[in-house]
Amino acid sequence: MYEQRERAHGARRQAAVLTVALLSVLLVCMQAQAGVDASLERMMGKQAQAAIEAEYPPLPASPLTAYLDRMGQAVVKATGKPGQFNFKVIATEQVNAMALPNGTVYVTTGLLRFVDSPDELAGVICHEIAHVTQHHSLSSFKKQFWAGLGLGVLGLPQTAQTVGQVATTLALLRYSRKDEEEADRLAVRYSVQAGYDPRALREFFRKLAAKEKNKPTGLEVYLSTHPTTEKRVSRVAGMPQLDPENPQAWLAIGDGYLGRRLDWLAAEAYAQAAAHPGLGSTPLLGLARAYLDAGRGDLAVPPAQRALGMAPGDNAAASMLAQARSLPVPRTETCGQAPAALLERLRAAGQVRLTAAKRLEQRRQDLEERQEQIAGRLKEAAQRFSATGSRAAADGASEQVLRDAARTLSALDGLIGRLRVLAKDCADTAQQDQEVATTLAGYLGKPQPRSRLALLQAWTDSFVADSAEGSERSDQALALIAAGADKALEAVRLVSEALDDMQVSASPGWRGTFLAPGSSMEKVERAQALADEARHALAQGERSQAAATLRHYGWKLNLASLALQDSELSRWDGLAAAFFGVTPAEATAARARAGGLGWGVLTLAGVPEGRLPEAPAAKGRGAAPPTGDAESATLLVSLFVRQAERELEARGRLQSGSPASSRPGPGHSPGGRAPAPENEHAPHV
Repeated sequence: MYEQRERAHGARRQAAVLTVALLSVLLVCMQAQAGVDASLERMMGKQAQAAIEAEYPPLPASPLTAYLDRMGQAVVKATGKPGQFNFKVIATEQVNAMALPNGTVYVTTGLLRFVDSPDELAGVICHEIAHVTQHHSLSSFKKQFWAGLGLGVLGLPQTAQTVGQVATTLALLRYSRKDEEEADRLAVRYSVQAGYDPRALREFFRKLAAKEKNKPTGLEVYLSTHPTTEKRVSRVAGMPQLDPENPQAWLAIGDGYLGRRLDWLAAEAYAQAAAHPGLGSTPLLGLARAYLDAGRGDLAVPPAQRALGMAPGDNAAASMLAQARSLPVPRTETCGQAPAALLERLRAAGQVRLTAAKRLEQRRQDLEERQEQIAGRLKEAAQRFSATGSRAAADGASEQVLRDAARTLSALDGLIGRLRVLAKDCADTAQQDQEVATTLAGYLGKPQPRSRLALLQAWTDSFVADSAEGSERSDQALALIAAGADKALEAVRLVSEALDDMQVSASPGWRGTFLAPGSSMEKVERAQALADEARHALAQGERSQAAATLRHYGWKLNLASLALQDSELSRWDGLAAAFFGVTPAEATAARARAGGLGWGVLTLAGVPEGRLPEAPAAKGRGAAPPTGDAESATLLVSLFVRQAERELEARGRLQSGSPASSRPGPGHSPGGRAPAPENEHAPHV
């Protein structure tokens, strides 16, 4: 009945044993510096890993975890630092990442939702890797130990000890201000070396600084390891790799984008580098190469000509100019008109989605009151928890109640963020699908090349079929969310009552027991059961909505691809191939079989047509809800969509002649992605 709790307790016992061994090794062998340091870091990491994963089980292997590992290993390789690294995703709405001294790096699902581009995610990972390569945890441990603060004699506040083993463990992994500054500087350097845009880290810090007004609650000590401030933004922005007047910086950014097949973003960076004197024809050659790789020989001719004019004997410039001129000019196809009946069917389907969007938005607003009520009661319960922790008797039963209460409140706190995100997803997807219908109708209402017309007709049939099914999924998801909210509300009420009972029993002269029927322990156990039920209801709702969300991402990419020429589509297959870890031929085949760029991407993500396999039933109380594959798929596809949107926006700016200096920063979220809900507190990455 209590399998998960027993596993967590076992992990804590293991952590305690490891702690004793850890201190023994340090005291006996400190003189054998290099070997002992490596052993110490492994043991520290193993201890922390056991504690963390007892509370936050990592998501199972999936295309998302494979993508994260490819990104992380590429960064590690680029740093030139030896060492074994392991990258994992843990499910919590806290926006955070953390590296252990043994090379295990955790990224939260909250962080994956918060970032606006893979470059931001890479910057955060670079920061965490820097902590490991510079051995910051080991240095911190030694300082604390010799100051009399070794694990086991830390003298942590009672509340921190009660909240869980994770908080105690992470006390040894806190970094100094100097460590944080060094990790920030190295993160910028590592980003460039790995081919990512270092400006993205600055944008990430800006977003965190903007959220600092939402101070973490006392229950968020689990993963809160270091603060972020405006000073970090200014410090990173002042580095030469981010200086807009530094042409070498723009050149490096362009090289990084080009190496990742982001040709239009590379072209913008090369254009910025070419605007500054001193680099000769190098940025012009980069610009021409970016256009050639994008399949646009017409745009590659001018920079190649300029480069050749600057250096008439430059064979590279001459060769590039010849390649640009040899690329065929896109041919004009015979156009046709879509049948009026097809257009009418599409408009009717769009109206269905619009009606559903209004209904779902009203239901989402109805849920807001319950969500606010839960959030308010959680805040009150957290205050009770702090007061109770300082007054309760120091016996095993009271400690158990406080630990279980803390875990329950922490779980409920995380549910609030998911309630808001998922409810908004349900309402937004219906509205966005109606916009898809409008866009499709716009294409069908005008003469189109016959090859495209056939594709648009097939997509229209698919969209009409999607409309009713998508509304049904969202209705079902919101019903499950409402059920989960009711259970969460009852759970927090029970925890509050249990904490009140404990304060009474801790009063002078009172010698109550927590084991009697109706006691605090019994109420907390009932609250835990309700919190589990709320989690499962929410997970089922999330799964129901995931298919609609994935299909919407597919539609966005399909429609975006209509702006691409045939010569450009093959490069986009290469972009998808690099992202999902397959060959370009496999990506091309997936797109061709599925009938569109978006459907091909869903296939590469392991969810063809947005279909999720049946989830296995959860076994036992406390078991993880069956949501891992749904969440992993939507997070991964979302990352690709955000990257694709940035690339397409750069394409539009360059083709329209918009100056690159006026473009949004790398943290900009094209496509109107909503900001993170207020309950997702500014974390400490």
